[in-house]
Amino acid sequence: MKNKLLILSTAVFVAGCLVASPLQASAEGMKTIESQGPSQTEKTVIKGEQEPLKVGKYTVSVYALKADKDELSMAGQYMDKTAILEVVKDEKDKNKNKEYLSINLRRTDWMQNRKVMINGKEVEHISKLLKTYEEKNNLEENKTDHTLLFEIPKVDASIKLGMNVIPMGNAAVQFRVDLQDNITKLEINETKDQGKIKRNPVQNNSENKN
Repeated sequence: MKNKLLILSTAVFVAGCLVASPLQASAEGMKTIESQGPSQTEKTVIKGEQEPLKVGKYTVSVYALKADKDELSMAGQYMDKTAILEVVKDEKDKNKNKEYLSINLRRTDWMQNRKVMINGKEVEHISKLLKTYEEKNNLEENKTDHTLLFEIPKVDASIKLGMNVIPMGNAAVQFRVDLQDNITKLEINETKDQGKIKRNPVQNNSENKN
């Protein structure tokens, strides 16, 4: 009787091991997959931690923050949430790259004297008309959108936009542009749809000053 119980217990133990082994292996496999993190084929890079960006075009999420507080600014509703970051070879030094940021602003017909400040210093920028609407504003002028293009020294630079807002009595307004970490390289076919803006911030026509 004892021998039969011993044989039966042994059989149950072996069967349990056979069932547990695949389950344990499966669980360990899941842990391994989870520990690997994002797939290596993803093109997202982390701001402040990545190697210098290679030549190409990238998308990056941007937030509009108040000039002196880490709070969202109302200006955000007039700025696209995604900007284009373009890296090009420095024409003067082929061993270096330059980075340009393109930001789309909405209802620029209400924004006069637009300016860009990097690390507290005003810099040259290009302001290109993005769209003109048939609808007119209260001043009987067509509503417009513009793209601002300017060079940045690095992705974590301090960026501020300033302007006079007509509906606010032409008051001077400033807000910060905060680049997020999801810098993602565009595929070649995607960059064709982005359009190109000539990078020459030393132009003096009225289009580029505003």
